Amino acid sequence: METFAFYLLKSAIWLAGFALVYIVFLQNERYFLLNRFFLLSGILAAIFLPFYTWHYTVELTTESIGSFAGMTQQMTNEATVTTDSFSVQKALLFLYLAGVSFMFFRMLKSTIPVLRVIFKAKVYRYRSTKLIRDAGFPASFSLVSYVFVHPSIDEPELSEIVKHEQEHIRQKHWIDLLLFGTLRTIQWFNPIVWFYGRLIRQNHEYLADKHALQSSLNPGVYRAALLNQTFGGSIIPLTSSFNFSFNKKRFNMMNPIIQSPLRKLKFLLILPVFAGILYAFAVPEYKNVTATEVQNDSTEETKIVVGNITWEGNSVYTADELNKVLGLKKGNTYSQKQIDQQLYYGPVSDLYFNNGYLFFNLESVPTKKADGTTDFTFKIFEGGQYKIRNVEVKGNEKVSKKDILAICSIKSGDLFSKEKLIQSYNDLVETGKFVPEEIVPDVKPDLSTQSFTFGAVDIVFTVVEK
Repeated sequence: METFAFYLLKSAIWLAGFALVYIVFLQNERYFLLNRFFLLSGILAAIFLPFYTWHYTVELTTESIGSFAGMTQQMTNEATVTTDSFSVQKALLFLYLAGVSFMFFRMLKSTIPVLRVIFKAKVYRYRSTKLIRDAGFPASFSLVSYVFVHPSIDEPELSEIVKHEQEHIRQKHWIDLLLFGTLRTIQWFNPIVWFYGRLIRQNHEYLADKHALQSSLNPGVYRAALLNQTFGGSIIPLTSSFNFSFNKKRFNMMNPIIQSPLRKLKFLLILPVFAGILYAFAVPEYKNVTATEVQNDSTEETKIVVGNITWEGNSVYTADELNKVLGLKKGNTYSQKQIDQQLYYGPVSDLYFNNGYLFFNLESVPTKKADGTTDFTFKIFEGGQYKIRNVEVKGNEKVSKKDILAICSIKSGDLFSKEKLIQSYNDLVETGKFVPEEIVPDVKPDLSTQSFTFGAVDIVFTVVEK
């Protein structure tokens, strides 16, 4: 459900991006064919591009933190489903499917009568056109290769109408309308999609008017025929109506003007929209780099000779204790990756994370000296300690919650420990009863308790049984 809802969101944003560029920069341009391809590209983008996600790589430089970060990444991608939210999801899904069904049957209701007339009515050959005269349709329109006109329409008005509708047929505008009908059925709730449909039909009329006027012997008769068709019937899905979008602007668009070819560069304005949407929905991929790889990479980096080391903000551990754990020796040479590994992903961070300091953070401030050494000031934010309040399990059916909690190393009442959290994950994997990739530990600190002696944090294990 969440995946499909996310698809609909991305689809709506793609369509909105194309609509915005078209309305602001392109709708008054006379490049009607390019406009058609642009609008058609917007439909295809809204249908297919939501399936594509751009991935970028984030490199993590230790194996232990890689495991922890991998699980964290999974937990952010997995939705926590409660009974209440599930019932709301079912209601929304029912409402959405009801709208889709309504739109589908609405399109059938409008199209089937036209198809019945095609099979039952007499089809005339007017020049190279399949012409159907039927009093049931006040307005003239075309569907695929058929042109419908009212029996009361005679020459020369008939000739001008047929020329117009022949252009719709020749340019296969029904394909655009079919694709749009599909998108509108999927996104019936989105007001932008309805407006987008008007833009497509409007541009179709501009295209047909342009070519019909080029072959018309009397443009005045053509415009008069359009005026006579003003008060026609309703628009039928999948059809191109002669009287659609009759207004002053349509008449203005019939007047040819000379435009600079450089104005076509406006179509490239969709590229920033592409980049923005792809970036907005980009997903990181975490790559673990082992200590050996770090060691190999460090040979190609600038070497740092460690000078004096100063600690600030530490109250739990002394500077001597931190220096001992850090393992960096004054006068020794290290790469930046090695230093970062020891600080952020190694024993210093583990010292705090395994002792309840859930929000521990550390900042390194290097100062290069004239003798070639680098002094370091390490600024620590320790935060408060957090204890495990509740350990919950979701997704289990065969294995009881009691048995699962007995397996896990992390227990209610313990100080939070990254080491125990990872060990609990490994404990569940080793049972062979759960899909390893689907075991997700969700760490949920209660921020309202952060001023207490011990803050509270809940751990929720989501599992999928084999």
